[in-house]
Amino acid sequence: MIPTGPGRITTDARAHRSGYSDWIYLENFDIDGITVKIEHRNELTRRFGEMHSTSADLMMPDDNKWIFLRGYASRTGATEYNRDLSMDRVFAVQDFLLSLGLSNDHITGLDYVGEEWSHSELEEDDQFRCVEVIARFENVPPPPSTPVFIRDRFRMRAMPVAAEELGLLAEVLEIPGGLGATILKIEIQNLESRETRTFAYVSAQVTAGLSLPSPPSTTPPGGSTSSGFGDWVNFSTRSNHHVTFSDFEGSAAFGSMLGLQIGTYSAGDSYFQFDSDRLHNVDRWVNVSPRTIVLPMPDSVGLGFSLVSMSAFGRLILWR
Repeated sequence: MIPTGPGRITTDARAHRSGYSDWIYLENFDIDGITVKIEHRNELTRRFGEMHSTSADLMMPDDNKWIFLRGYASRTGATEYNRDLSMDRVFAVQDFLLSLGLSNDHITGLDYVGEEWSHSELEEDDQFRCVEVIARFENVPPPPSTPVFIRDRFRMRAMPVAAEELGLLAEVLEIPGGLGATILKIEIQNLESRETRTFAYVSAQVTAGLSLPSPPSTTPPGGSTSSGFGDWVNFSTRSNHHVTFSDFEGSAAFGSMLGLQIGTYSAGDSYFQFDSDRLHNVDRWVNVSPRTIVLPMPDSVGLGFSLVSMSAFGRLILWR
């Protein structure tokens, strides 16, 4: 268990509607922890401390409320472990409510979803280390509100950049080319529709020369001319809407592990992340898996020298 500081309570915007009397989230459980924090206990006591029955024969709560609990976990760790962790957090909150004098007649619904509903870009997000507490005036569980996730499958590959395109790409993306820049073109294909679009990427990085990639001008052994394309790499998205090609536009991060190379060379594997606000804004969040895509680079010609880690300064646009 890793301590994470005080507990936090947030109120759902749907509280006090359609028969709900309370709708809160007990957030920021310790990492791998199930202990109900003092801030959580104080809030539960304030809201539900007077709900205990006055008679052992009374089957209905004296204020006509019923409580529903749902547990969550962030995405760090194995899926099955996180589901069990969210279940233990629910049981811990249930035990505390019982310690206030409530009977199990008050608590008519228990649910635990683990990491399934966590759509944060952070692997370890305090808002999903939580238990949801809903109190109702009707003795029925709240209607299911599971997000309907859409999974779109894509693949991408690096493309050669012709010499005459270098200045144009930098001009279009409004980032200076030349010394200290990486210029890249990539293709992205929707694996369901088979539609393919070409993107341009430029970033300012700690580089000397143009690190990636220029089409080879030599003929390899065997007489055939290499296409210069990198290998396809699959990735997927998970969201509540179908992801379009335009969603990928915007900021992106790219890193190359390339050292000093002169002449015809293979740039090897590089690393790419979509950081676009179109993908990750609050209303239209999208998870991309894997988060960091290992992208093989095509063979290149010229001078390449790079001491690059991931750069967050790049921009990605559709190449028209």
